Amino acid sequence: MKNEEETVSLIYNIKLPYLFQKKLKDGTGQEIGDIFEEALIETVGDAKDVWRVRAIVLFRNIIDILVFYRDVKGEEITLSLIKSYLDINKISCLYKVDKVPENISLKLKEYMKAIPLYNANAKKQVDVTEHYYSFIQMIIEHVLDRRFGDYLVLK
Repeated sequence: MKNEEETVSLIYNIKLPYLFQKKLKDGTGQEIGDIFEEALIETVGDAKDVWRVRAIVLFRNIIDILVFYRDVKGEEITLSLIKSYLDINKISCLYKVDKVPENISLKLKEYMKAIPLYNANAKKQVDVTEHYYSFIQMIIEHVLDRRFGDYLVLK
């Protein structure tokens, strides 16, 4: 029985990164977000923790905009692209572009307003903002690196 459980676990651990990679190429934001959420639960546990919920929502908001860029401009979504937009001093670039429909960009814009003292026009955020945001960013990066990093690098 234990060998069967180990085999199922191994197949699952291979399948999830493959599925994530495939969905980055042709999936919806919802599909990619669902895979990320599943990976988050597998990696760090209960997704009901307030910081983990915030990480899931932020990831979904970023992915929705990146999927729009992929579908409209043909820009490939990569792990490094996702991680580059996690930088708090760069994230506003995603929703300040005129071409992104309001229904997509508004979610991320409103999310960022909930970050203490966040200023979309600042070149550098104040320490309290960066400190607060870093918890959320760290969770997302940990899941991306731990569950998808090696696979996406090897392609």
